[in-house]
Amino acid sequence: MQLSDSVTHKNGRQRKPAVPQGDMRDRDMVLNTTPDMEVEGEALHRGYDAEDNGHPRLRPGIRGELGNVSLLLFLYVLQGIPLGLAGSIPLILQSKNVSYKDQAFFSFVFWPFSLKLLWAPLVDALYLSRFGRRKSWLVPTQYLLGLFMLYLSVTVDTLLKSDEGRGPDVVTLTAVFFMLAFLAATQDIAVDGWALTMLSRENVGYASTCNSVGQTAGYFLGNVLFLALESADFCNKYLRAEPKETGIVTLSDFLFFWGVVFLVSTTLVAVMKKENARGQHGRKKVREETQSVMETYKLLLSIIKMPAVVTFCSLLLTAKIGFSAADAVTGLKLVEAGVPKEQLALLAVPMVPLQILLPLIISKYTAGPRPLDVFYKAFPFRLLIGLGYAVLVWWTPSLKQEGGFPLYYYTIVLFSYALHQVTLFTLSIHLCCLYYTIVLHQVTLFTLSIHLCCLYYTIVLHQVTLFTLSIHLCCLYYTIVLHQVTLFTLSIHLCCLYYTIVLHQVTLFTLSIHLCCLYYTILLHQVSLFTLSIHLCCLYYTIVLHQVTLFTLSIHLCCLYYTIVLHQVTLFTLSIHLCCLYYTIVLHQVTLFTLSIHLCCLYYTIVLLSLLHYSTVVSTTL
Repeated sequence: MQLSDSVTHKNGRQRKPAVPQGDMRDRDMVLNTTPDMEVEGEALHRGYDAEDNGHPRLRPGIRGELGNVSLLLFLYVLQGIPLGLAGSIPLILQSKNVSYKDQAFFSFVFWPFSLKLLWAPLVDALYLSRFGRRKSWLVPTQYLLGLFMLYLSVTVDTLLKSDEGRGPDVVTLTAVFFMLAFLAATQDIAVDGWALTMLSRENVGYASTCNSVGQTAGYFLGNVLFLALESADFCNKYLRAEPKETGIVTLSDFLFFWGVVFLVSTTLVAVMKKENARGQHGRKKVREETQSVMETYKLLLSIIKMPAVVTFCSLLLTAKIGFSAADAVTGLKLVEAGVPKEQLALLAVPMVPLQILLPLIISKYTAGPRPLDVFYKAFPFRLLIGLGYAVLVWWTPSLKQEGGFPLYYYTIVLFSYALHQVTLFTLSIHLCCLYYTIVLHQVTLFTLSIHLCCLYYTIVLHQVTLFTLSIHLCCLYYTIVLHQVTLFTLSIHLCCLYYTIVLHQVTLFTLSIHLCCLYYTILLHQVSLFTLSIHLCCLYYTIVLHQVTLFTLSIHLCCLYYTIVLHQVTLFTLSIHLCCLYYTIVLHQVTLFTLSIHLCCLYYTIVLLSLLHYSTVVSTTL
């Protein structure tokens, strides 16, 4: 049943339940982490959990890795947000009277989680070693998820509106949410692989718990909580004092908020979390072995061609035919019959404790070599629940009242939903247990082959060591014989050498006396040379100072010469000016003399004229 898609996804995979560590460990990271299982086998062979250079290793427990567990839980919560949003869109479309053909077309959104096996080898084999094997895909993928959510926050209202008789743009909605699901599936591959190396081997079982709890919480936030807060009826009834036409949040606001959360959290993970750091308690991480992309795909193809795998894949591909229609359409039919979608979403809230307790209860029956026995027994009940849903859909319109539906109706829906969850988790947990059994068998075989190879090489090395030791013993015997002969010859040579050394000592004593005399002579000569060098240095500095003095004096003389020349030029210029002044004065005197002569002439002329005038006047008078 898919009342609100809060637990059962339409993506071909069920919610990963929390599995006890003693029964099913690492069951969800099986399909896309084959190289990681080889690393685990190598760790088993080297005894990382039991010994370290012959000394027992202390198990740190979960307290030493609370930070890593919290990070995994947060990443799985982020992974559940796009899935929850994609699961809420069909209910919103159903309230806008979208046809079931469009609903079926929108179901393509959930295909990436079913097909992620096709590109999981690429995520596992291609990466930047300096940035981190898992962060190389996790960081870009979550950045794209955040950007897609920000883009949807701007355009989703337009895509969902019905204008001029046209319904919502289902094709564009499917394309955008398909990309969101594709990115979420890629993030799931990276996080599942990182979980195996982020946690120590004794705590790696908590990864499946983080997966189940985190994805359930994320799906709850993106589906149940969003549908409740987006519903105006629910908010006006339970959360508001004054009614309004819209809910507390809108789809665009919800997308914008989580887009920002994706971008900020991804930046913090990229900057602060070091993937290639040393392990807890100073233990170095086991180096992960990788294969090329072609080798990984060839290995995947060879596994798919196995008869048992073909049979098992046929089982998985055909198992849901009997109840897939009931799971996919029941919730939409109930909304079409008038059941509020927010009420259907709230029915998932009581299921959360059931989803946590069911794995703990069901996992007790998964132990043993035949984990699918319970799967086969629970399958008929799963089919019967599909028939029960068909009856529920047929019965729902007759119970509708003016104020809604009666309380006992929701009780019946909740009870049928709980039965659905029991059968759903029974099937999914036993399938996961089968996956884990297969992987554990492969790890055991890989570990056994490593031990056999080590034993074979140990025997070969032992044989080579024995052969080498026998050769060395033979060589040692002949060496001892030759050593005895050499010792006798050496004793004779030593006697001759002794007398030679005595004579040599006498010669050395005489030579040492001569050398002492020569040494003191050389020492006195060195003292003389040192004294002479000091005097030469003093003479050299005296000459240098003399040269500096002469150079300074020559500079002063040059300055004096140029000063005298400038003085002579000045005197010459002054004399020229004095001559010019003298000639000017002479010319002035000449001019004054000429002027005085002219004045005298003028005076005498005036006198003569006055006399002439006087004579004229006298003559006139007479």
